[in-house]
Amino acid sequence: MLAKDLLSQQYPRIEAESTLAQAFGIMAKTNELCAAVFKEGKYIGILSHRGFLKPHVVYSYTKAENFIDKFAPRLNPEDDLLRIAELMYQSGLRMLPVFQNSELKGFVHVRDVLSAAFDELDIESLKLADIASEPIVLQASDTLGKALALMKEHNVKQLPIVDKNKKFVGILTLEGLVSNYFIHAAPKRELFSLKGHEPEAKAILELPVSGLLEEANTASPSTSLAEVKQLICETKSIVVLANNVPKGIVTTGDVLAAIVKPKTLKRNIQLSNAPEFTEPDKKRAMRTLNAFYDKAAKILHTEDLMLLIHFKSHEKEGMRKKHSVHAKLDAPGFSANAKGHSWNYLTALQDALEALMKEIIKHHDKIRR
Repeated sequence: MLAKDLLSQQYPRIEAESTLAQAFGIMAKTNELCAAVFKEGKYIGILSHRGFLKPHVVYSYTKAENFIDKFAPRLNPEDDLLRIAELMYQSGLRMLPVFQNSELKGFVHVRDVLSAAFDELDIESLKLADIASEPIVLQASDTLGKALALMKEHNVKQLPIVDKNKKFVGILTLEGLVSNYFIHAAPKRELFSLKGHEPEAKAILELPVSGLLEEANTASPSTSLAEVKQLICETKSIVVLANNVPKGIVTTGDVLAAIVKPKTLKRNIQLSNAPEFTEPDKKRAMRTLNAFYDKAAKILHTEDLMLLIHFKSHEKEGMRKKHSVHAKLDAPGFSANAKGHSWNYLTALQDALEALMKEIIKHHDKIRR
């Protein structure tokens, strides 16, 4: 199946001058994960829920155009199903535009891609245990502030919640927070934009997540994708449980990864002086590095990249260590480096890559002028 067979004229449309609060309200009303943003009648990019994790932003006043992904991949009408799934997986976007001769023809939604994948590809026999990612788990007594920090740090939108005995009690999702709390909040008490010194912010961000839980879709590790096809095609996450303990989580991104897995990209990434990662942290670090590499290749229009990552730890007070990450990217006509510092090496890595991405975008905007 090709992009021209999947494209739709029905999609949430947002004007660039709309506020983020208005934009996310439209997305919640239409039950969409992304929205197309237009300025003076011209398509300019895609807005997704991840914009909510930006710090120090007043969403009732900030314009949507400041948070769009202007590098969202553009599909050709002849792009096949694997190519569409690959671009959705790499970009993290769940709706992509289809262009023909610079003319916008419509959009392809991830729901239609997943449905077509079940019809055309051999994925029904896969077990959830085969494709599940390591869950980032919170205690029910942990705060909303900690939950939001983890979502941003690990680039996830779902957090399974457990009790003091590590038994599963529910899930916290970014979409749920957006639709159930944020879009109904008064500007002064916005959930995601209050600064830490304000009394309202402290009161909200210190709420235990136990009071914000949602019911979750759960299944055993041996469950096949065929058994949960409807949930997957509706882009619902599934928490994988063994003896009521979270062992994994299957998201839309995990299913897309399983679809494109046979077509693994060759990435030139070198690590030096890396710490002794636990296996879950190693997986998170590599997911972060791979996502950065793919986005850099997309923006710079080349797969001829070299990404170098150097770790360094500094002794500090007591048993704690502060970590530094030096990231360097080389590509034809481009070279830049950046650093990140944190008590957590994964956070330091994320900060370094975010700073490096700013240099890439700056270079891209410069050569376009």
